[in-house]
Amino acid sequence: SFSTGGKFVNYEWVSTATYDPKNPVHVRCIDEINYANALPEMRRYHEIAEVARKVGFEVLVERDLAVTTNAGEWWGILKTSMGRYKLNDVIIKTLSFLRILPKETKDVHKMLYKVLGTFIEGGELGIFSPMYMVVLQKKGKSVDA
Repeated sequence: SFSTGGKFVNYEWVSTATYDPKNPVHVRCIDEINYANALPEMRRYHEIAEVARKVGFEVLVERDLAVTTNAGEWWGILKTSMGRYKLNDVIIKTLSFLRILPKETKDVHKMLYKVLGTFIEGGELGIFSPMYMVVLQKKGKSVDA
């Protein structure tokens, strides 16, 4: 159980205010991120604090660090590393063909490569943030250490 007055920092992947659940491009992008990372349905940014309050936490800080810090285009580093992933793909296919790696390894790599593209797309569209931070405190009297 969580102690009264205890603090907790939660860092979430969320869909942003820009996300439109009626836009098929947005839905596909978020669904692919969820699928490739074995996530349940991704929460909208505003749901994080709502859920925390329902279970007895006070929300002290709520911030999307992707837009409120100097993170800039956080997906840029992923974009620049696409070449390395392409090289890895050649290596993995070769090692799988030579039966050094299980043949399924190339399928997993292909899925991860695809989700890399959806991370980039979600960032460029402004519909996905991997850096949504909420600082919470369990309601009640503070506990002095």
